[in-house]
Amino acid sequence: MRSVKKKISWLAVFSILVLLLSSVLPLSAAAAPQDPQTSPLSSPKAYMKYLKDYSIDDAYESGITDETAAAEAVEDAEATLEEFKKLSKKEKEKYLAILNDPEILEAVFTGEMDKLDKETREDIEWTEEKTEEQSSEDGMVSISALTHTISGTGTMWVLGVRVTEYKIVGTYEYNSYGVTSAVKTQAYVNRNWNPTVVTDLSNKDHYVSGGKYYGDAIFYYKIGLGSLGIVQLGNVFIGIVGSKYGKYSGYFYTR
Repeated sequence: MRSVKKKISWLAVFSILVLLLSSVLPLSAAAAPQDPQTSPLSSPKAYMKYLKDYSIDDAYESGITDETAAAEAVEDAEATLEEFKKLSKKEKEKYLAILNDPEILEAVFTGEMDKLDKETREDIEWTEEKTEEQSSEDGMVSISALTHTISGTGTMWVLGVRVTEYKIVGTYEYNSYGVTSAVKTQAYVNRNWNPTVVTDLSNKDHYVSGGKYYGDAIFYYKIGLGSLGIVQLGNVFIGIVGSKYGKYSGYFYTR
């Protein structure tokens, strides 16, 4: 009788262990690092396939939250693919090496590119562009309140190929004396062609001072590092300034 009880007891313990393992294993599998051989950055061929098959889901996973921007990113993937194809074999491999290197990306997104060697610094470029989207009355100012919508973009390029782009859009009211009030400010990831990173908005704000509109936004930049999961590398800061005449100035930097 005692041996039967022991068998039943061990059977119960075994059953509990099986249940525990079955509930834990899927989590372990989900947390496991992606096989480098299947990564879109594993080879030029794999990256070209990634761009060719780029979908709305890929856009959202990369941090593009604006629906219009996500749809435009899907359409724009073909142009980016053509830009990548124009690179030489050596340049393609260098491009992927930069997107794959956490130390390089950390230096880029913490504003410490001086830590990189000269050749790598020359391969990476940040550009800033300020545009006026629309105006309720083109260039004309009256006593009554009118509106301007202006925007600014900050873009990271690697070997002349656009990789990541951030956008800020501000709408404000103005009259002949200057800006009277901030209506709204939007900020979002506009493009992101690096599938191993996540970049998204962490803060945005706007205010009026001295007759001008000021819009500001901060994005975080994170990368997956194997079993360590997602590690934040740095922040992106973007801002736009508008006057009664429209776009005035702006800024874009990493830190």
